[in-house]
Amino acid sequence: MGVVRLLGIALLATMASGAVHAQGTVADPPGAAAHFAKARQIAANDPYLIKWIEAGPLCKAPPVHRSMMEGARAPGAVTPRAPVQLFDNLYMVGNSYVVSLILKTSAGLVMFDTMNNAGDVRNLIEPGMAKFGLDPADIKFIVLTHGHGDHYGGAKVLQEKHRMPVGATAEDWHLMETSPFPVPRFDPPPSRDRVLSDGQDLVIGDATIHIVKTPGHTPGVASAVFPVKDKGVTRNLVMWGGTSYNDTVAQHNSLHKLWDAGKQRKAVGMMNTHAYVNLIDDKIEALKTSATNPLVLGEELLDRLLAIQDECSLAQLAWPTPERR
Repeated sequence: MGVVRLLGIALLATMASGAVHAQGTVADPPGAAAHFAKARQIAANDPYLIKWIEAGPLCKAPPVHRSMMEGARAPGAVTPRAPVQLFDNLYMVGNSYVVSLILKTSAGLVMFDTMNNAGDVRNLIEPGMAKFGLDPADIKFIVLTHGHGDHYGGAKVLQEKHRMPVGATAEDWHLMETSPFPVPRFDPPPSRDRVLSDGQDLVIGDATIHIVKTPGHTPGVASAVFPVKDKGVTRNLVMWGGTSYNDTVAQHNSLHKLWDAGKQRKAVGMMNTHAYVNLIDDKIEALKTSATNPLVLGEELLDRLLAIQDECSLAQLAWPTPERR
């Protein structure tokens, strides 16, 4: 996180004036600069949106974006994260780079992503859940947002120990099963289990999790719209299942799918299991003193945030393909 913050501060001035990449050596193509400018226009004077653009990794020229994402997971940059209750029934455990989110329903728990390996389960997930009286044996479903090891690595040990269903899209089951092993920090994937489909409603107790397939970061990212309880009030959030740009064209189109699904369900906030990309630490700090939950952006502010993300993905597309890879 320290690397990300330092990079964000160093880049603030250049991004504010039209963006420069690769240590200031090459200016953005005109098309990219226009989209970055439009993103800043949408942000207007909102402090959260401005900081999301300036300090976060998703509204940056491709080389800077890659550098920030790599810096966030570099040796020495990743630190344990204190477990936290985000809503009445939503909890987060993990580290500064990647987390698991646990949704408590009337029928048991749903876990979104499982971090890197059995060590993360043993040292971060299980102790973090225990802090809130949550038992991994009560997990009724694990949703894997995509087939990268930092999201599925802990699923195998949980699946074998507790026999709960594990779901991913067909494309990303294939990705997990065909990825080369061993990868040093990742455990092998779980056994193929439930296949999540686009538009599926996964009903667990009183929670309906609407699956939205959003390819781009991987071939079959499973994003979602899901409900949380905010002081007893049910609110919907969007779960953006893929972050860094891989297939930028697909990812841009996918953003609109998720955006539309969120609008239809009156979503008021956004989560991600790379929680730092949405400045989660600022929100956690605000939780300590705010009378309202700072993760509830509201429909209008969430719409602006997704419009900014849209402009930032269009800016990516203005770069030559080699720069985007």
